[in-house]
Amino acid sequence: VSTQSTWGQIEYSAVIQGPLPTEWIMDYQNRLRATSKPQIMAPSPTIPLDITDSMANQIFEQFRDTESITISLLSCSGLKSPDTTTIVPYVFYTFYNFPDVTVEQDPPDQVTAQPEFNNSKTFPCIFTTNFIRYMFNNSLPLVVFNDLEENEDRYLGIAQVQLRTMMSGSESKISGKFTLQDPQGNPSGEISVYIWWNTDRRLKAALALESDL
Repeated sequence: VSTQSTWGQIEYSAVIQGPLPTEWIMDYQNRLRATSKPQIMAPSPTIPLDITDSMANQIFEQFRDTESITISLLSCSGLKSPDTTTIVPYVFYTFYNFPDVTVEQDPPDQVTAQPEFNNSKTFPCIFTTNFIRYMFNNSLPLVVFNDLEENEDRYLGIAQVQLRTMMSGSESKISGKFTLQDPQGNPSGEISVYIWWNTDRRLKAALALESDL
């Protein structure tokens, strides 16, 4: 006769720190051939912070009127490729567990190292413990590709935008230029980003902006 006893449960999280390994990008590109756009896991740029349920409840109260977050990709500048000066750039990113996002130029298919995107995407937010833990312990990876690149294992650059900055309150924003790094870790340009939370009033303004793009 066998018996089983339950003594409780333990909750844990693990975060990999350091530069984005090349094999992750290669795995991403391999899966890209079979699917639309797979997720890229982003290492945390900070010391992991465990979020307990009580902490999550306090943060939920702080963000009670927050309904969504808007990620706006504005432009890139100074894009470089070691192999060509003919660049038709686009950006790929994944936020939390939402579908992957591919952002093309505005207008599309231009050969340029200074692309304009002017793309805004609004994601509804429910402040669960998992979502709060994600915001504190992850960065948003923005990966720039050359649409003319025949080698699918190569990207122009990747920027990591630290999301913990957004957790100071519902008025928090991220705005500025972030350095892109090529697969060897060298600077390969910059990407301009604007991220903000939406209350009911700001959400209506954000949706109106998206409808105009």
